[in-house]
Amino acid sequence: MLPSTAANVRILIKDDLGFLAAPTDDPTALLLRNGSDSGVTVVLTEVSEGIYTASWTNGAWSHGDELQLQVTAEFGSQTYVSIAWEGSIDVASSGGLDASGIRSAVGLSTANLDTQLGNIHSKTTNLPASPAATGAAMSLTSGERSTLAAAIESAMINEGDATALLQAIADKIAAANPSLGDLTLSAIASAVWSSGTRTLTENPGLDADGIRTAIGLSSANLDTRLDAIIAAFEEIECDGASADLSDEAVEAISQIVTDAIGGIRAQVFGLIIAGGDQITITQGNDYLTRSGNSILLDIERDGVDFTTATAEFSFGRTEGDPIETVTATIEDGAVGSCKVRVQLRKITTSHPSGQYRYDCRIFIPETEHDDEVITVIDGDLVVRPASGAVTLA
Repeated sequence: MLPSTAANVRILIKDDLGFLAAPTDDPTALLLRNGSDSGVTVVLTEVSEGIYTASWTNGAWSHGDELQLQVTAEFGSQTYVSIAWEGSIDVASSGGLDASGIRSAVGLSTANLDTQLGNIHSKTTNLPASPAATGAAMSLTSGERSTLAAAIESAMINEGDATALLQAIADKIAAANPSLGDLTLSAIASAVWSSGTRTLTENPGLDADGIRTAIGLSSANLDTRLDAIIAAFEEIECDGASADLSDEAVEAISQIVTDAIGGIRAQVFGLIIAGGDQITITQGNDYLTRSGNSILLDIERDGVDFTTATAEFSFGRTEGDPIETVTATIEDGAVGSCKVRVQLRKITTSHPSGQYRYDCRIFIPETEHDDEVITVIDGDLVVRPASGAVTLA
């Protein structure tokens, strides 16, 4: 949320059995900022039984201020106080870039990275088929081979740590000790993925130099370097008769190009988690849209109109007994499908590590009745321990 702006959130009030219910008296709400009364007035408007809209105006607060909405409701002689919503003040960094600025920072003249990557793919399809016929190779002269090697080195190795890259490749080959006949691109990709550790961390935002450092560019010349790769591969011709590049060399070159493209995609477009089965997070970390690591769930339900729907995401040790519930965002809402964007802050992910159950519920507005509530997706939420953290038994 931005400072000095109006805010509206939907909250749910439930009875002891976990059902939506109307309190005996009108509920009240208090907005806390960094754990203390913020001093603003919160207005609760009843939408339907147990469902309310909370409205207020943020003060001129600072970036990173934590907000909590505390709701008090009475059921008979019992008074219940709970935190119904959590958020924070987000102020754009002074070094932030808009879309045009990001393209300028990485050396893209237009928003066409997918097109350029597709052009690279179309060139690599001219490499010999796998497996190639015995003796088949690319027909290159000595000068052409030197030009190709120099282009690949200049475009992909010199800007990084060439010594570390070569040592890593050598160590992998020495550890596996494979025969070249079994060394396929699919086997290498599978082994690297299963052995890697993938941790989602918050990115506080980068300026132009930081973005270039993150993706391994010393200067704003991504267009130039991509063009150099394409130009180098345009010079490759498959002859099947002679030359000095073996099938293994061709596969190695293809792997280098594939890995480089994958690295560009990961750095430029960020990480998206597709829901449905298991979601893994690290204890105490933030998972936010502005950091590129929020959780995105793809939802499909025939005949359901998601265009004006709202959503919430809950998790707990057992189904139907949530310990955390956050408001999610509907994206690309249409009839039959939508995406649900879930953001989790460290105050929500700081529970003991272990396995939980999560579910995503969507509220479909009705014209004559209460909102229709449907659970569209559920699964396991695994909280991995941070360093020195306690693990659930």
